[in-house]
Amino acid sequence: MDSHNTHATPPRTEISFTRTTVILLLLSSLFVGAVAGAGSALLLGRSISRPVTRVASSGTSSSPALAVQRADPVTVAITAVGADAATAVAPGGSTRALLGTGVVLDREGHILTTRTVVDTNQVQVVFSDGRTAVATVVGKADSATGLVVLQVGATIPQQPVFARSARLRAGDFLVSLGTSMRTLDRTVDVGIVAGLSHKATLGTRQEVDNLIRTDAAAPEGAIGGPVINLKGEVVGISVGEVASQDGWALILPAETARSIAKRILSGGTGPQASLRVSTVTITPQLAKAEGLSQQSGALVNAVLPRSPAAKVLRPRDIIYSIQGRAVDERHTLNSLLAAYRPGQRVNVQFFRNGLVNEGTVVLATEPSPAETPVSSEATP
Repeated sequence: MDSHNTHATPPRTEISFTRTTVILLLLSSLFVGAVAGAGSALLLGRSISRPVTRVASSGTSSSPALAVQRADPVTVAITAVGADAATAVAPGGSTRALLGTGVVLDREGHILTTRTVVDTNQVQVVFSDGRTAVATVVGKADSATGLVVLQVGATIPQQPVFARSARLRAGDFLVSLGTSMRTLDRTVDVGIVAGLSHKATLGTRQEVDNLIRTDAAAPEGAIGGPVINLKGEVVGISVGEVASQDGWALILPAETARSIAKRILSGGTGPQASLRVSTVTITPQLAKAEGLSQQSGALVNAVLPRSPAAKVLRPRDIIYSIQGRAVDERHTLNSLLAAYRPGQRVNVQFFRNGLVNEGTVVLATEPSPAETPVSSEATP
């Protein structure tokens, strides 16, 4: 019996050796996996301006390289018709043909970009798999944002995924995608959300008031291209850089871009629709300083001449929704009206003396800056 029991019980030294072996194997696997992950990032063949290790401290398991890989099929280079896609140089070899970058809007072959990229109707798009397709400009560029919609007859490789920029927070990571002028390879820069609800004029006198500011400085050929989150979802379109030594880049939110594109595709080109009222977006600080009962919305400063809303709105009214969509810092009055064209009717919900009111307004064209009084935005 004793000899049988001794044979059935493994020696302690053997158990210790087995555990040590398992631990070593696990550590070896982790090391190999890390090396393989780094290698896969290099195999993307794209130039990443900042090392991936920059985002390692965020605690997220997502990788900028993987995000770029997911968004690559819906990101296109825009070149002159007849350009050599391999070198991005026009026939004759003397002129660089790259015009900029764009992003697929839908499976119907619509492409979003900006008018700074498309200054002619003779353009083509180059997909990430090397296919080219001649593109036509749909309608006219949006007068305020410069957004342009192109149409191609090629098969779209992938349906884009658009994220809600309203979910973005200051400090979230963003990846800006562009295109190399010489090779059409992807160019990339990684940064963070530096600010929300930024105001700027994008080549016109009309102010756009819901832009996202980031230090993911637009890389080569990025204007008109997508800006994505670490999931590879499109959160906006690169529309410009702030002229400062800080090098901030400006992003048009995806919701606004898609609203404008919808209007353009429905035949609504030309000036943006407007209520022709002067407003200021309410913030908690402004509400406190002005003694307002509402913490969000658009405070009416003045009703402009020839305003279609003159019979509905008065100064000090607070517009809180358009067609049931709430007005706030992320969804400003102007950005919500971007989806409509002059002549369309919208339902306006507003507070007056603390009471809820609503009315229907036929939209007019955006007033010129000379017609718009300077907003008296209070500061606490």
